[in-house]
Amino acid sequence: MRTPVHFFTVALKNGHVMSRPKYTSDHAILGDVIQEVEKSAPDSAWVQILFARRDVTRDAVGLKISMSHAKKDIETPKLDFMSGEEHERTELHGDFYRRSDERIKKLDEITSQPTVLMAIQGMWVGEKDQLRDLPFSQCADEVDSLKMFTFHDPRMLIDLVERRMVTDIGRYIAGYTGSRLEPPSFLITVDELPYYANLPWGKYVKAIKSVPVWAPHSPVVDRGYVQGEGDPFDTWKSTSRVVRFDPPEMKDKLDEEEGRRIELLASNSVRGIEIVYQEQKTEILLSAESSTDATRYWRTFKSIYGELDPEPVEDVRPKFLTAIPAAIGLS
Repeated sequence: MRTPVHFFTVALKNGHVMSRPKYTSDHAILGDVIQEVEKSAPDSAWVQILFARRDVTRDAVGLKISMSHAKKDIETPKLDFMSGEEHERTELHGDFYRRSDERIKKLDEITSQPTVLMAIQGMWVGEKDQLRDLPFSQCADEVDSLKMFTFHDPRMLIDLVERRMVTDIGRYIAGYTGSRLEPPSFLITVDELPYYANLPWGKYVKAIKSVPVWAPHSPVVDRGYVQGEGDPFDTWKSTSRVVRFDPPEMKDKLDEEEGRRIELLASNSVRGIEIVYQEQKTEILLSAESSTDATRYWRTFKSIYGELDPEPVEDVRPKFLTAIPAAIGLS
């Protein structure tokens, strides 16, 4: 019997590019995702949360100007050339006009703070209905929310293995007032990164059964390095762009100061935190564009979550991929 294989991305439901959707709670999404994967128990699953710092100020300002002009045009009465009378435009009662001030305010917020582009994507070997239980649709703000889009195009596997994401959404922002498209990546401000880049803690550690080993939590680390490079005296270097580790058995979530340090994880290169579920076990991985950046990423990560034992992953493809041809009836 063939096992269905689904690829998915998580993007803005209605394409409102100024939206900055957040999960219902910070430091929670990874734990909730692992729990839902466990409950669904697919043959295997791969979830990537990728992010990179990007400055979209120019595009956001351009859209703000375009929306302000469109709003002014809607407020200008329409002239009937036959009678010479003026009539209000029907667009005054439409969604675009009614919510334009709210959306322009969101653009102002984007231009006043450092921003991070996020991409959530993955692969699911199991029934499609199980994907509905993943909690990404709970990421929302007052403007828009996230929605899962599924595909059967095997070419997406290349994007997953290469850890690719769309890092330029300029054309999606520019086209917002015209033929709106859902951008495959979405924006958050850097201080909102803890809603996506985090590790399970406390109640999740107790509830999650598929993580084979929880490492002792040693939160005491040197705070003298805060510029995103991690400990300059740490000689460990990754030989791979992907790093595996046993997550720390934290009793509580990070405190406010530690939580703010998660902002340092974002850089101009694409980085990620990933979940790989196979053989009823869950691995948590960190990924970067190169082994050099994986080393920097790890050092910063360690400065937040304490001493951990990293292991470079030389084959960046999950082991379950070798079984996919048989699962879909190709061998």
